[in-house]
Amino acid sequence: MMTYKFDIDCFNLSYIPFHEDKNPIRIVYGGRDSAKSHEVGLEFLMDIMSLDYCKVVLVRKVYRDIKGSQFEQIVDLIQQFKLDHLFDIKVSPLEIIYKPNPKNRIIAKGLDNADKAKSMKDPTHAWYEEADQITYDDYITFSLGLRSSKTDVIKEVLTFNPGLKTCWINDAFFPPKETYERPDGKFMTVPSTQEGVSIYHMTYMDNEFISKQRIQKLLGLKHISKEKYRVNVLGLWGSGLEGLVFDDYDLIESIPSQADTYFGIDYGFSNPSAVVEIGHSEGTIYWDELVYQRKLTPSDLVEKVIEFRSRIGNKPVVVDSANAALIEELRRAGFNVFEAVKGPNSVVDGIGWLKGYKHKITKHSVNIIQNFDNYVYGQDKYGNNTEVPVKADDHAIDGGRYASWKFGFIEGRWLTGGNRIVAHAPTTRTRTNVRGNLRKSKINR
Repeated sequence: MMTYKFDIDCFNLSYIPFHEDKNPIRIVYGGRDSAKSHEVGLEFLMDIMSLDYCKVVLVRKVYRDIKGSQFEQIVDLIQQFKLDHLFDIKVSPLEIIYKPNPKNRIIAKGLDNADKAKSMKDPTHAWYEEADQITYDDYITFSLGLRSSKTDVIKEVLTFNPGLKTCWINDAFFPPKETYERPDGKFMTVPSTQEGVSIYHMTYMDNEFISKQRIQKLLGLKHISKEKYRVNVLGLWGSGLEGLVFDDYDLIESIPSQADTYFGIDYGFSNPSAVVEIGHSEGTIYWDELVYQRKLTPSDLVEKVIEFRSRIGNKPVVVDSANAALIEELRRAGFNVFEAVKGPNSVVDGIGWLKGYKHKITKHSVNIIQNFDNYVYGQDKYGNNTEVPVKADDHAIDGGRYASWKFGFIEGRWLTGGNRIVAHAPTTRTRTNVRGNLRKSKINR
């Protein structure tokens, strides 16, 4: 069988112990931009190309999120090393086949469909991305179902960034954090409470390929929110929920049919683009996640939105007004597009509007839930909370805020009776009127 050699320069040296580790379960967690996905994807790609038999299973809470995370990471590596001719890459269903040895392949399984998650034969590897978004029962059920006649040991890797709240992974595998955490984030290994489990802590300092501009952006969080800096940059477990913008929400199966609904879009490239459906009924705002994915061009995102055309129909789609190209492409595609209201204090006013309602989120909307769990107010130099939330973990919330603020208050009414509101109609008010009416609104008395 043909072999391919990867140069040592492809790896971050800090990850060499991880790659040489023989334990069946390895956990890699820590700060953002720590190259976790790069290193795991690179190792599994090497195994696909070198082992006589290798079947990698990519696992996430929701199947559709795999394409924009682990799957995209491995495809990027294949293209980076100009290996496209060696692989057959399929997107429906998600699958990557190594042509020189077609038994070796990568498949995807979402835990939102229990029956499909069980239908796999002889896996050798499993990669749980955003592992903190799945439940303990999800993990145990899936892990116990990993049986193979092709290998004695199935490699399992769990990757995640710690949030402001601890999760089941901490309880299942970690000792008390005071026994291993350092306040500067400079520690690499954590002694697990379970046999056969290795835990690695990584930060941007372990990523040799990170740009200086990105480092400066991460370090800037220290002056905005100490807790965000601890969690997102140093990769430490959150110390509490102080300063949380939304401190309560309920989980539901779906938006009720009687709710008035419309859609919000927040665009990003390095950051995720988010498309959310917002519903309103009887003092409650409902949230449902359609898209949450990085590295989408405006054209890519339009194609994603088109996939939901039958669901969106002529309902309003409120888009970040900073992206004229996206707005124009969506209009040309036939969607009823509105520009989001932005300007001085628009974030504070929009959040103030949202906080006057109960919130219910569909269970499969894992990124909206993550946003709610990690969206905190900034702090001044004295450690006091400001009225402006930290600009992080907010992409789905921004999309929902654009839509809610536009049609909840700025329009002066919610959609009713299925009537279409046309985008070219006058929809904005002066800043003075908005502030005045907000002070008079029922939720702010």
